[in-house]
Amino acid sequence: MLIKPKDYLQFLKKIRRVKSKIKIEFPTQQKERKWFAPAGEFGCHCGTEVCWITQTGDFYPCIFLGKNYIVGNIRTEKLLSLWEKGKKMIRAKGNEICLNCSNLENCRGGCRARALWEYGNINAIDPLCPLGKQILCEHHFKY
Repeated sequence: MLIKPKDYLQFLKKIRRVKSKIKIEFPTQQKERKWFAPAGEFGCHCGTEVCWITQTGDFYPCIFLGKNYIVGNIRTEKLLSLWEKGKKMIRAKGNEICLNCSNLENCRGGCRARALWEYGNINAIDPLCPLGKQILCEHHFKY
């Protein structure tokens, strides 16, 4: 089940309102966030900042991608090797709409797992694009 884009936007707005009322103190040494991918590259943080290792040791770049994205097993390969393979596996080439979007620097194209599950294509637009650009690609990627 995937939340509707308009409901997702309402959720984000509500979170922003709640967040503005909560005082959170960050450590003074916290640095500005560095993106996982250089400017102009495409894709979310899966395989670059996070991974998923199952109870049997299977290694995935993301918990949400599914069995087609298993990299290997932690019991038979070193974590660093699996991590490097996962980063290569998940690199998405992107799509013309996102790659030409003025917001690409901020979102990097959104969640690749949501695009894969909604459109069957890891390079499709994130179906929860907050700018509503998923409407532009539904006829291109929907199977």
